Amino acid sequence: MSEHKDWIQQTTGIPLSPHFGGPKLLFFVRNDPSVRTEVRSRNVWFGPLSAFVTQGLTGNSFIDESIAGRTLLLNLHEMAWDTSLLHLFEVPEDCLPPLAPTCGQFGTIRMASDTVPLLCVMGDQQACLVGMDRGNLALNLGTSGSVLMHSGEHPTVVPTLLSNVLYSLGEERYFLLEGTINSVRTLFGWLESYLHIPHEEMRWEDRCVQSTKGILVPGINGLAAPYWTGELDNAFFHLEDSDGPNAFVRAAMESVGFLVRDIFDVMQDKVGIDSDGIIASGGYSKPVLLQFIADLLNKPIWNSREKDMTALGVARLVAGQLWDIPAAGTDEFRQERFVPIMSSQRRHQKISQWRDALSQLGLAGTTLD
Repeated sequence: MSEHKDWIQQTTGIPLSPHFGGPKLLFFVRNDPSVRTEVRSRNVWFGPLSAFVTQGLTGNSFIDESIAGRTLLLNLHEMAWDTSLLHLFEVPEDCLPPLAPTCGQFGTIRMASDTVPLLCVMGDQQACLVGMDRGNLALNLGTSGSVLMHSGEHPTVVPTLLSNVLYSLGEERYFLLEGTINSVRTLFGWLESYLHIPHEEMRWEDRCVQSTKGILVPGINGLAAPYWTGELDNAFFHLEDSDGPNAFVRAAMESVGFLVRDIFDVMQDKVGIDSDGIIASGGYSKPVLLQFIADLLNKPIWNSREKDMTALGVARLVAGQLWDIPAAGTDEFRQERFVPIMSSQRRHQKISQWRDALSQLGLAGTTLD
């Protein structure tokens, strides 16, 4: 379907990739007779996990706008299912749950004699940025990673990045520009098996204090922004068994920093970014990784006081529907500041090594420089 990739991205704000919903449903329809029969009979809903959970909790079927974009079926500019995309991916509109804003009345959850209204359903990365009080630029580093930018009241479509609804409430709607990194925690989990390190002994942040000349390009789950490859083998460069396991762990950590920088480069080149006050959150926003990212970007980064900004973001949107919530000050979220300490020569050397590795895999030259 590569001949359709440009108009798919312009329409949906999302790159064409089997990582997203439409291609997955098409695969099932073409390869699973039972699914094909149910879809053509309009007996099933097709949607993300959040829609499944919403229906299970409330009995109501909805798909919220922030996650609907990940189906590759949503026209981001009209905020409606796109007829041409439904035809391309062979999805009957009758099989899609109704669209709903991220904030509103999704239904009632019943628990014994109590009832609780469900007032918010949204994507986790969007919730992270809202947790920082709708900040302009943030990093979220957990199972996967994201560079997140508030793009205002209108979508900004940038090839190789994701444009999506940040949150919506009634007629109020804001958008997000995002660069995703598929493997952060999952990469260290893979290394535990590869290096035969018991989970309780990994303590990756302690193993990264040494430097390394090695490069690891993380292929499990594929590279996402700004490359969008299929899954490939993790590739090592200038790393030998004699270097010891800590060198491999350090190279894995650095790969996250390199991908963050690549995404920043695209954002800066295509839309420009105000990079003052970048705040990082998530369980893997450890000092050693944030210092490396600050060095590569040559810009300071703050660690957030709260690790789970996603939960805080949902709480803010729910509370905002019930009460008048004052805006928080930026300093409320900042904890520790990391300033660049790497020399320009060393920075150039590290980035060149990363790009050389990508070039050997046939990935460099399409989004950078």
